[in-house]
Amino acid sequence: GSENITQFIIDANSTQSNTQPLIKLRTGSGIELLHIHSDDTSNTFIGLKAGRLNNALLNGLNNTFTGSYAGYSNTTGNSNTASGTNALRSNTSSSNNTAIGRDALYFNTFGGSNSAYGYGALGLNTSGSSNTAIGSLALFSNQNGTLNTATGSSALLRNSSGNYNTASGSDALNN
Repeated sequence: GSENITQFIIDANSTQSNTQPLIKLRTGSGIELLHIHSDDTSNTFIGLKAGRLNNALLNGLNNTFTGSYAGYSNTTGNSNTASGTNALRSNTSSSNNTAIGRDALYFNTFGGSNSAYGYGALGLNTSGSSNTAIGSLALFSNQNGTLNTATGSSALLRNSSGNYNTASGSDALNN
């Protein structure tokens, strides 16, 4: 349109779910490609099965999940941001996490206040908290270590439970 007015409006119920998304994109043969939905005005889910189990009624608020299976298992975790296929996929109830990149914080379930940027960053983390991983596979093996900082591809790759470590540079402290 040439007017400065809203061009496209969808009126729907106030909430949708992954099984009944607001918008569903499929191939001609019915293969689902993309869902867009929300279960609260504070949540945004874009991607196939993104935010699939989120429950806004039980405090699953302020979440943004973009990418196939991003935030897939989140139920009551809040204030999480995940962008990339499988980012924050296993998260159920932890909060304040940022996962950017395919498989970033993939297995995180209970760890909170983590920041993971890059393919597989903090990928095996389950309950470690307050970690920062920047780079492909940075802090990948961390499971329950806390307050670690890894900057660089594969930095602190093998750390699984150590705390208060800082590694900077590709493969730094990767033993």
